[in-house]
Amino acid sequence: MGRENTSTTDDAAMTRVLIDDEGLMPDTRAIAGMAAATPCARPCASCPWLRHNHGQMPDPHTFYTTANARRLWRGIAAGTPMTCHPTDPRMNEWDGFTVAPGHTRLCVGALALVKWSLDAFERAAVRVDQEGRGRALTLYRQGVGARMTRDGLASWAWSIMTANSPIGVPVPRVLEGVDGVGVPWADDVLNGDADDRIPERP
Repeated sequence: MGRENTSTTDDAAMTRVLIDDEGLMPDTRAIAGMAAATPCARPCASCPWLRHNHGQMPDPHTFYTTANARRLWRGIAAGTPMTCHPTDPRMNEWDGFTVAPGHTRLCVGALALVKWSLDAFERAAVRVDQEGRGRALTLYRQGVGARMTRDGLASWAWSIMTANSPIGVPVPRVLEGVDGVGVPWADDVLNGDADDRIPERP
């Protein structure tokens, strides 16, 4: 059974996001009102989305595995924010983490992936508008790799526009120039390989 999250989008519609429990990240359950630190603009050294950390970090909890990265992405793709785990006091149960409340940030690595996804969808929308045919969501979903859901795209677009997230932790207003981030699977959007490309129509 999933949980329902409702957020207002810029066109005043209500976006209903149903997230399966298996897709939720253990560090992103309801924490509305948690005291938050000023957002940062770079991923932390232990970010699971930094490519040089894929399969390279000490990993007693299997946090850096491809399977866990896919699980984390499913939640992000559906609109669930991911906290920066070394800044989240709920991670104190893990080895090596001692965090006091009031220092929580969103994961900048995850936010970079979100921005690339939104950029890819925007490019698809522009092409559909220029060509006068097709659907942006269909075009966005072409290519290799994992894509965000429709509701995830809407939820993240609103969060970035308002610089705030559903869990009460602010979103950095500048998400440009985040280098070295990607996913441990072939993906022409999340690994930054798409640049300004949208897959050609079949």
